[in-house]
Amino acid sequence: MELIKFADFAKNIQDGWENALKENGILYLTTRNQVRIVATDPTTICVTRCSPMKSGVEKGTPEQLYSSKQSVRFFQWCKTNNLEYGILSDKYGLFMFDERREAYDLHPSELTDEGLRRLGLKIRFTMAKRERRVLLFYNPSPVMATPYFKMLLFSGLDTYYTSKLFAIGQKGFLP
Repeated sequence: MELIKFADFAKNIQDGWENALKENGILYLTTRNQVRIVATDPTTICVTRCSPMKSGVEKGTPEQLYSSKQSVRFFQWCKTNNLEYGILSDKYGLFMFDERREAYDLHPSELTDEGLRRLGLKIRFTMAKRERRVLLFYNPSPVMATPYFKMLLFSGLDTYYTSKLFAIGQKGFLP
């Protein structure tokens, strides 16, 4: 994927994020049924972004390391709905629910497009190892997720976006 495709991506996200996503092949899911269909597809991994709020442990799974309200809510949603998940990490690319990794402190603003491209390739590699090809990205604010959208675009994988965690199973979801 060419870097030039992303030259105006951040500006376009600010001006009209739905069109910017659509123009780059990321589909925005707005209904419970859309999210359910994609999330429960066996080729899908659900993801959210990493957060600066860490729990203080030196090494652990995503659930043990990330303690922001958004992360905790996402972990609960995935577990309630029996979904495999990962974190879009500024260091590791895709940090899966069943992996243990070292804690880190890296802000996405420190990443260049080349760094985001490398992370996108790491995401692609992790997904291929798990025989998955679809990502469902959750983040409440699309504008605040620009580096993660770039990372996902560089992965070259089919990507969907939702800003809401809908109840998708029979148990529903308790936020």
